[in-house]
Amino acid sequence: MDRNDQNQTKDNSSMYPGIDLAFTLTKELIDNQLKNVDILDSKANFALAGATGVVSAAIIFQPSLFAIHPNSVCSALIPGFIHTLPLLLRRVLPLTSLIITYLVVMAFFFFAYKTRNYQVFPKPRKYLNNLHHIERDAKILMYPTMVEIYEQNKKELEWKARWINGVLLALGVETIILGLLLLYHVAC
Repeated sequence: MDRNDQNQTKDNSSMYPGIDLAFTLTKELIDNQLKNVDILDSKANFALAGATGVVSAAIIFQPSLFAIHPNSVCSALIPGFIHTLPLLLRRVLPLTSLIITYLVVMAFFFFAYKTRNYQVFPKPRKYLNNLHHIERDAKILMYPTMVEIYEQNKKELEWKARWINGVLLALGVETIILGLLLLYHVAC
């Protein structure tokens, strides 16, 4: 190493005294982001299983749940024209709201669960391009790329989390609909 390279190294060392810590912490943050992908996928799987369970329960109990009794105490809550519909249609109407909500869950689930390109660090090419530098200078040169990768992954994770929140909200709506149908069946 000649004298100019040594002076440049000393200058960089004094300009960026926290580079080692920043490099290590940012690498850990990126690794944690990639672990969060698995956690979010687990939540999406839970919501899908829950939504499927709610619709399955409604379909299993459908013959007894959705029978509308025209002389019950709750008949005032049900519009009169529904009692004139054929039995099959009267049974399908309440189930339709559950199925539509389930389809919303499935759509949100698709967007939450679809494959995304999360960035990882280190990229071997970046190291290869910086082999002629000492470790500290290489870290200084690679750190902006790490920050960029972290920010890209953060956007992707926030997007995924929004869709999963939508899935969970739709699951809640679906559960409330089934709960109201059960309540109607028990009370009426």
